[in-house]
Amino acid sequence: FFFFLLHYHQSTMGSSLYQVFVLAVDPATGTVRFRVRVIHPDAGPVPEGIVFAFAIVLDPINGWEHSAKCENCPLSAEFDVDDYLNEDWLSTQCRGFLQSCATVDRTDPPDYGEPGYEAFWASDDKEAFAVIEVVATHPAWVAHLEPGMSYETAAYQGGNGAPWEGPTRFPNDSQLVVSDDPMAGMYIMLKKDKINRYVKDPSIADDFEFVVPKFGPVHYTIKNELDLSTPELAQTALAPLIGKPVVLYTDSGFRDKTVGCLVKADKDSVTVFTCVQGGGSYGSSGCPITSIKSLGQAFHQQKVLKANLAFEI
Repeated sequence: FFFFLLHYHQSTMGSSLYQVFVLAVDPATGTVRFRVRVIHPDAGPVPEGIVFAFAIVLDPINGWEHSAKCENCPLSAEFDVDDYLNEDWLSTQCRGFLQSCATVDRTDPPDYGEPGYEAFWASDDKEAFAVIEVVATHPAWVAHLEPGMSYETAAYQGGNGAPWEGPTRFPNDSQLVVSDDPMAGMYIMLKKDKINRYVKDPSIADDFEFVVPKFGPVHYTIKNELDLSTPELAQTALAPLIGKPVVLYTDSGFRDKTVGCLVKADKDSVTVFTCVQGGGSYGSSGCPITSIKSLGQAFHQQKVLKANLAFEI
């Protein structure tokens, strides 16, 4: 695993709150039944609503335990970890993939301060859970789930999400459209802001504008791949991209695509800074030049529903 994390901050997700068990899957109708057990004293009752249900549908694709099995499923192409950590994305997208969610059984834990709270959590036989049934807008969106699957989640969001006003989602219903605008999907961060600790070059002024991607790797692509075949070519090619957004692919094998702002480059390695808007995390990652399969300036790409694309044309 060639990428190494230099600095990292995450405030959105923390300890596991619930244990999720997949009880049943109907591949014909896209119906899944989960049993979600409370495993952390701070968790509270299992959240109601379709936002939480969507999060636990996504969880196995993000998690290490099931990632190899799930990484090529249809739903994995629709999001990345940064989307999952973005509450706005969960709320606005959930009803595009799930048409309904219902809690069919539940037993809630005692609230903090209530009689029996401490005894409940001290007991080996404690039982607090909810049985949740979801129906996907297309069976493919839950094709990665199988009865007997078990995983933990730190998802906590409740609620019914934003209305879905687009056409019903199904696999291959969208087309990737790449922007020609180098600032599309980007925002500006000055060196004196969060990025300062990751920029070691003293010649770069505090008001230097770094162009940072707003979203995660799935939302960007390369138009022109740089020639990094020799140290000299790499250093020459990378120098003009300092402060600009880049996509790089490594030979790490798992999540081998990274997007971020290039903050350091020499003949041996590169360092990119990431700070996804709304995702609650930021940091920098370094990679040896010899581990890079391809690298180039990042351009924003977005999936546009084909129905909408045809209408616009």
